[in-house]
Amino acid sequence: MTATKTTQKSLVEALVNLEQKVADAVDRREATRVERQLAQREVRVTEAQFHNYEERVGANEQAVDPAHQGELRAAIDAAREAASSNIWDSRLAGADRAVREAEAERDAFGLAHFAEIAAEEALKDGPARDRLEAAFEELQAAEAEYAARVRRWHYLAPFGRLDVDDLPGLPTRGDPGEVQRRFADGFEVATPRSLLADPDAESEDA
Repeated sequence: MTATKTTQKSLVEALVNLEQKVADAVDRREATRVERQLAQREVRVTEAQFHNYEERVGANEQAVDPAHQGELRAAIDAAREAASSNIWDSRLAGADRAVREAEAERDAFGLAHFAEIAAEEALKDGPARDRLEAAFEELQAAEAEYAARVRRWHYLAPFGRLDVDDLPGLPTRGDPGEVQRRFADGFEVATPRSLLADPDAESEDA
């Protein structure tokens, strides 16, 4: 059978698939731990049920029922067997090994094919840079337009006896977290806030 040549793109995809294989193995290991916790919880539940039965018998609130007592004991035995450390220690050891093997396979693949993968990824860097430059140019133009509107309101403010402190600053400047909050809320228009708060004044301005 003729071997199929692996392309650079498929190498990148293969590395992504191997990373997912690691994530799946980690998820299975965590699921195994949860299953063990549930098994241990079932032991405590069955033991509590047996204790409650015997406590009621001791309080003369319930007659001795050998059949029910046997069922409760059997439930405890079954729960203890299901939660046996012999079982879960082995399962967790296997889950740990699966994670290690998946990580080793991913790492070996990445090391062996790094040059090809790096070449493929580098092709994406130029377009990302170009998009950022275009966005930055557009941002600068938008900021200049917004700043011009604020300056215009600074000029008009004395005619309307408006407080210039009522004018917004450039919303894209300042602490990044604060800028993000403004963006989420919606940037203010350059119109003085007092005019926006007074429908009559806003109507007259229009």
